[in-house]
Amino acid sequence: MPGLGLSIVFTLLASLTLISALPAPASLKPRTQYCANSPTTVAGTMFQRRALPVSSPLPPRANNGAQVVTWCAPSSATYIIVSAAYSLPGAGLAGLLEAVSMSITSQLQGPGDTVIPTGQFSYLVPQSAGVSTAMHVWNINNHQTTWGVLGAAIEALNDYFKCTQWAAATFYIWDGLNEVGMGVVGLQET
Repeated sequence: MPGLGLSIVFTLLASLTLISALPAPASLKPRTQYCANSPTTVAGTMFQRRALPVSSPLPPRANNGAQVVTWCAPSSATYIIVSAAYSLPGAGLAGLLEAVSMSITSQLQGPGDTVIPTGQFSYLVPQSAGVSTAMHVWNINNHQTTWGVLGAAIEALNDYFKCTQWAAATFYIWDGLNEVGMGVVGLQET
């Protein structure tokens, strides 16, 4: 039996060696994000455009070559995290966002602020032979995006593009503390 106790001790020492080689877990608390269009506003809190100083927003920060920016919707706790892929000047994105905004307004005035049916929303505007500007949005993280939150996200996306440049992009939609949707905007073959 003394041999059994000794083998248990060696097994425990080997386990401790493995455990000590693992990196210490980072804090699970997310870092506070601030809105690029209002540097003193914490993302997910109510953003009031009137509180902004009369100056231009800070330029987006580069993240490994890609522009990843947190942009808040006015009069809302909704914000987006945008990652621009490539520039699309004159590709009709302004018209697409205007058409999407009108579609959402129509939905809000009709049935009201409900969840987006099937958890997906797509909108295409034909541009030229076989090419459309397109937007696709879907629910993520077991949350549902509502028409009102999508409308606020589209307003933030439109504002972001007006302050930076029109581009194909991926964006994540946050409603306060909850990430509720993901979307893409750009050109699509039709």
